[in-house]
Amino acid sequence: MRGKTTIVERILVILIIFLFLVTSFFPSITAGKVKTFSKNVNKKTIAKTMGNCKIFVKIKEIKALENPDPWPWAAAADFKVIVKIDGFTYSKSFDSDKNHIYPNWIATHSFEYKEKIDINIKLVDRDPDTDDVCDINPEVGVKSCSLTYNVNKDSWSGDDDGTGHSKGDGKDKPQCEIWFEIWDECNDEMSVDAGGPYRAKVGEEIQLYGSATGGQPPYRWRWYFYKNSEKIGQAEVQNPVVKFYSVGKIDVFLRVYDDSGDFADDYTTLTIFEEEKKDKYVVIVAGGDGLGDVSWWPDDRADDEDFEEEAEYAYETFKNLGYSDDDIYYLSGKSLKKGGDAVTTKDNVKYAITKWLKSKSDKNSDIFIFIAGHGVYIPKLGSVVAVYPGRPWNVWEVVMSKEMALWLSELKYSTCTVVIEACQSGGFIEDLSGRNRIIMTASDHFNPAYCGSFPYPFFGELRKTSDTYKPSYSDAWMAADKRVDGNSPDEQNPLIDDNGDRKGYGDNRVNLLPNDKDGDGKYDPGEDGWLAIQTFP
Repeated sequence: MRGKTTIVERILVILIIFLFLVTSFFPSITAGKVKTFSKNVNKKTIAKTMGNCKIFVKIKEIKALENPDPWPWAAAADFKVIVKIDGFTYSKSFDSDKNHIYPNWIATHSFEYKEKIDINIKLVDRDPDTDDVCDINPEVGVKSCSLTYNVNKDSWSGDDDGTGHSKGDGKDKPQCEIWFEIWDECNDEMSVDAGGPYRAKVGEEIQLYGSATGGQPPYRWRWYFYKNSEKIGQAEVQNPVVKFYSVGKIDVFLRVYDDSGDFADDYTTLTIFEEEKKDKYVVIVAGGDGLGDVSWWPDDRADDEDFEEEAEYAYETFKNLGYSDDDIYYLSGKSLKKGGDAVTTKDNVKYAITKWLKSKSDKNSDIFIFIAGHGVYIPKLGSVVAVYPGRPWNVWEVVMSKEMALWLSELKYSTCTVVIEACQSGGFIEDLSGRNRIIMTASDHFNPAYCGSFPYPFFGELRKTSDTYKPSYSDAWMAADKRVDGNSPDEQNPLIDDNGDRKGYGDNRVNLLPNDKDGDGKYDPGEDGWLAIQTFP
């Protein structure tokens, strides 16, 4: 039978939450969550300024071979050029009433190096109602000029036959011609990437992936493998398949030579581990504060719905990974959803950890706990997360980091991973940190967490599990940290602690694991991320 919250406990928590509500009005403690992210974790936003290469399209001369505007009030053309480069559009309007101009305007586009870039040049005559597209293509029925620029050859091909001059066929109206020039500037310095860090079981084949840019292709590849400073192997292909039979970390060095003899290096690691047959159990909690049922502006979604969807996404992730419902205890929010074991209340959260999980887990088990909800940090009291969706003002139903530490102390396990998706959730690290525990929070003690920014890329990375890629909880945290630091305001700051020092690792930059805390260029046991990189769902 599940225990009920006593009157004394409720009074104590109400006093704490009173502090929670008061401190929420001060800007230094921002407790609200802002919805800015979706579940589309694969969607990429590409800025026009990214990349180490630039391409330039210079419009040198434009001429109308017949007046595009044969009207008494329109003496001549009002030209506008639209240049599309690799899917990005740039445009420029020029002086009015001129049939022959020398604009010398340059469209500039930055991009990550690739061999070929598609370009389209369109010329229009501006009109008050509808612009006329001028014909600058020698083919009948096509008016714009399409080109493909080859970065390696510094030349292009297309409708102008690579001449930089294109003229309309005379049948499509109005007929015009255009002169242009295209060139690029790329950083030709060699750059090498060895991929990784890699992980594999003892005796398991794993493929390494090398890449190189710059220099003068073709390339020659040299991989070197060291363990405890002793060379244990090498390979001379771009993407070698390797296999090792002893547990431990292998230092992997890649050197790539170009055709001129220049070279560049990169370093990564390969961790070989012995897979243990472990039972794995998961607790998933969709939290909320009841007030999240209210939409505060037009077309807004309720916050509690976001927490429910995040928890549902986590549940579906573990189901996709092969977990049965007997291995998952799922509190699905204010209502019971498919696969759910119960609605979310504080009593049910406590039951899930201290009763259900305690009855399942032993010293050989890996356990995972995910809680999503509103949160706040109260100095000297720790962080709290609200778990009373659908019941506004049940403020005694918050899970406090200090009481959750007591719940976890009742459990036996091999590893315990806790992920808290809440504002100001960093206080959970101080109170839950311990031996064989991996504690991850969506933000630190004092900053907000934006809905979906952490959990969707985290669980999305775990969903990439395949025969060739087995993401660890370290990979999932790095994917979430990269998404947060690349897409949300700088104040959100995901943290991780798995070395038991009660100090979360992470800042508002993209962080890698393990953390090279001592700065010796090597990843050592006892540095944050070392346990997570060896722990898999």
